[in-house]
Amino acid sequence: MTGLKRRAKIWSRNLQIFALIGILVFALSSCDSIFGTSEEASITVSNQYGETLDIYMDDNLEFTLENEGEAVIEDVSLEDHNLEAKTEGTDDVVASTTITVEAKENYTWTIEIE
Repeated sequence: MTGLKRRAKIWSRNLQIFALIGILVFALSSCDSIFGTSEEASITVSNQYGETLDIYMDDNLEFTLENEGEAVIEDVSLEDHNLEAKTEGTDDVVASTTITVEAKENYTWTIEIE
């Protein structure tokens, strides 16, 4: 009988652990992220210009973007931001815009041949 009691005790512990894991999985599955959602705005930049471009925000190089590529500038503050697209490795501005970031959401800028 002691073997049977030991198996029952192990089974009971395993069942409790599985129940706890199930509760955690269920609770966390409804979250966007374990650490919460982003508290900042972002700007998605899409390059349809036909060549590789250097993307600047407020005179700071953010990234180089291949033709037909897309990238995101994360954690953008709530204010006006000047964006420029320059031919890769040059100071030749091919497109520019100002985006007024007023809310913590995603903004977009598509660079196309004019």
